[in-house]
Amino acid sequence: MTSSQMIVECLPKFPSLKMAYIAAHSDEALLSSVEHHLSPLSGSVRIFEMGENMRLGTREYEVLIWDAPTYSALQLKTIFRALENSGLFLLRVGSAQENISQAKALLEEVGFVAINATSLDDALLLSAKKMHGWSHGQ
Repeated sequence: MTSSQMIVECLPKFPSLKMAYIAAHSDEALLSSVEHHLSPLSGSVRIFEMGENMRLGTREYEVLIWDAPTYSALQLKTIFRALENSGLFLLRVGSAQENISQAKALLEEVGFVAINATSLDDALLLSAKKMHGWSHGQ
């Protein structure tokens, strides 16, 4: 299974799924897989390039994928606010242990819960949930 297919397997399968994809360089294989997944669900994906002015509305998305090598606490807080309650955040990180530990700690600090790691071909995928009433980030 390719890393694109593994990421798509993590996505929920409910109608009108709204998601955002933020990347340093768009992964065309991943975008194609995501669009194929969303097509029968009447879902939509909004694509942002790093450096672009990302205006993310409050509770606007059910899923947000971050596919860029760097991220900050401020960016993660913005993402947290942009997700609906029980929303899913997918973060691709390098496979070095310090990257994983640092990313998990930052996600927890921002308010994400149920953080899990999945190995991809070239990196690690962290999935985290925003749960209503479970954190300070409401």
